[in-house]
Amino acid sequence: MKKIVYGILAILIILTPIISCAPAQSPAITAPTKPVENQKTNINQKEVFARTGTIPVIFVAGSNYEMGFQFGQQTADGVAHNVAVFKTALLPVYGEERLTKGSEVCDFYIKKHVPGMSDWLKGIADGCKSEGVEISYLDLVLMNSFDVFVWAYPGEKYPDEAIQCTSYAATRSATTDGMSIVATTLMVGNVNIDKVILIAYPTDGNIFIATPGSGFVVHTSGMNIESLAWIVTALPQVEPVWALPAMGVGYQLCQYIKTAAEAEQWLGKVERGGSTGNFILGDDRGYISVFESNSQHYAVRHPGDLGEKDFVINANHFVTKEMIPYNFENYRNSPHSPYRYATAWQYFEKAAAKSEIDVDFFKKITNTYDWYDPDKKEWHFNDPSSPNVIGNDRIDSTIIFYPRTGTMYFSIGWPGGIGMPPFSTGEYAQLQLISTPQAVVTNAGSTAYKMFLAARHAYVKAKNAKASYLTYPVCESIEAKLDRAALEWGLGHDRAGFGGLEKDDKAKLRLFGEAATHYCNAQVYAQEVSTMLSNLAGK
Repeated sequence: MKKIVYGILAILIILTPIISCAPAQSPAITAPTKPVENQKTNINQKEVFARTGTIPVIFVAGSNYEMGFQFGQQTADGVAHNVAVFKTALLPVYGEERLTKGSEVCDFYIKKHVPGMSDWLKGIADGCKSEGVEISYLDLVLMNSFDVFVWAYPGEKYPDEAIQCTSYAATRSATTDGMSIVATTLMVGNVNIDKVILIAYPTDGNIFIATPGSGFVVHTSGMNIESLAWIVTALPQVEPVWALPAMGVGYQLCQYIKTAAEAEQWLGKVERGGSTGNFILGDDRGYISVFESNSQHYAVRHPGDLGEKDFVINANHFVTKEMIPYNFENYRNSPHSPYRYATAWQYFEKAAAKSEIDVDFFKKITNTYDWYDPDKKEWHFNDPSSPNVIGNDRIDSTIIFYPRTGTMYFSIGWPGGIGMPPFSTGEYAQLQLISTPQAVVTNAGSTAYKMFLAARHAYVKAKNAKASYLTYPVCESIEAKLDRAALEWGLGHDRAGFGGLEKDDKAKLRLFGEAATHYCNAQVYAQEVSTMLSNLAGK
């Protein structure tokens, strides 16, 4: 009766030498030292399959260049794919010469403000080359400045495409445990089909976790071991200027900033460009805020400034009195943003009053297809096609951060798991950012096994009680998912065991990465069973 629904995802893990508690003590990694900076791109035309509902976990360690080299080495085909898709979309708009000149300007600001990111990109180019994939440094700059070229190229007409990100933070009396929580539904675009979970152990800067695509260092969110969690929602300017792209700003927050207050200070000083807009910030001190900005102006708001009780909400428009004048006329950049903001406010106001904001709360509101019209003061129910709902069909992924514990919950694809990418489940992988990769793996395995036991016991209990909803096809589906969860956990246990005995640092981290990926898969399949049983029972 039991059957496996599809084959096991092949996994890639970055080679890295670190297993000690202090990343500064990492031994050097052997890698080519001559960077590939402006080499002509020779795209590998090998077919790259679209992402599925599971994603690889990648550990990197060392200097910025070394970490980039490791990342590029293990994601070369995905980098080639992303470059091909981006350039194909942008060349008809700008032409080769303007793309090159625009990339050179963005590179100037990256090197000026975040030189470590430039070293990452040089390493990625060389890592790809070591795998036979020729990618130019400037093409990587282009991708990591995509917000400039897609939404905010100076002198160009603003595109009609609406931006659909919504983010939130809550703390103290609003949350079930009093801890800060930062979360978002992200719209990055269909070109980014190869999400990975990147956990970096730099010799210079903070250990951090992010969810970029191949060829990127970070995207629009991240968290570091110093407890800073951040999310940026794009908000292009009416008159864009050349400055540091949003991905460069995010890189600095991940690797070099330690607290939300420090982040506000740095954001206020740096030259902000592209669609750098609104930053949700939170840390383990219970501090949360929204830094609303364009290139020339900014304002910081905190819980209570607009009547909130220990929470803040952010979308793709300005809401502070200082920044409202800089919104596009009729919210042309994102006409649905005010509705998503108002919808989230309705949910948060009620939950915060009862201290009910937690992971389950976020999962619920992103999987509810209702939206609120603040002008008419009325709800619209069960409207999944509307761009006004929080979990609309432009969503790339959903992320929840707990800064105090360093825990990240990550779900790939459209909320609920129905839609893109194929085989997504709507469930969340859970990883805790800890000082060594082995500790991360051990924690992920323990979490996966607890989830598996909870799902298995709930199923057996319902089956023994002869629950009417457990028909033969339903049982077959549940047991197949349990088998898949058990298989993934067993594979993770195997990889972790060999990783613990491995003497070679690079091989050790490859094995640990494979283990973490399998454990995340086990978590997802186990939770799928628990969710299925809960829905069938009408809970």
